[in-house]
Amino acid sequence: LLGLANAQNLEEAFEQGNKLYAEGNFKAAAAQYQKVIDGGYSSSKLYYNAGNAYYKQKMYAKAILNYERAYKLNPSDGDINHNLKLARLQIRDNVDSIPTFFLVNWFNGIRNLLGANGWAWLSLISFVLAGVLFICYYFTGTLLVKKITFGSSALFLCIFFFAVWTAQVKTKQVKHPADAIVLSPVVVVRSSPDQNGKDLFIVHEGIKVTFTETPPVPGWREIKIADGNTGWVEANTFEVI
Repeated sequence: LLGLANAQNLEEAFEQGNKLYAEGNFKAAAAQYQKVIDGGYSSSKLYYNAGNAYYKQKMYAKAILNYERAYKLNPSDGDINHNLKLARLQIRDNVDSIPTFFLVNWFNGIRNLLGANGWAWLSLISFVLAGVLFICYYFTGTLLVKKITFGSSALFLCIFFFAVWTAQVKTKQVKHPADAIVLSPVVVVRSSPDQNGKDLFIVHEGIKVTFTETPPVPGWREIKIADGNTGWVEANTFEVI
């Protein structure tokens, strides 16, 4: 009952945020959306609306953070992609990414067609279709039909395994995020996890960083930016996507 009451309160806060946004009170709307997020609720629509509210206030780092979270849950949404690109144009750092092999880009493009839930549903549908087609193959007596149903069953079985694997990868990305957005106006990236470390370079709010596999040090985390440069930053300067 307490859980239901809390869910109802969060739903009311979300609707209140939508109302405030429609009225042009973007600061109050963002506060309502943040209340829902802090309450443990997450959805691509919630993060998208929060991103819009922050964008209207020209709080671009917060907007990017929420757009990135929305994109992670629903990468195929055109509005999310469009607004995320617009928000990125407003930040100071324009880091060139390391070129990747075209097959890697193609593979990542396929993987980003759906979120974790979408790939999970696709795996279930593919498994059912593979089973139905195999039954048809087993009971039919026509050679041509046997070839078609067996080949189709094998294809859907391959799709099933790929969808299961991709859903697991997407779920891991959500549960154990490896990316973050810098929220502090200016961050000095150092060569070691302490204030005495050598200054390597500077990043500004809104830039996306990726955690390296180096174990974190209390209060510090080693990060990598799109151009491949790495270094240590204080943990209170960014927020995990």
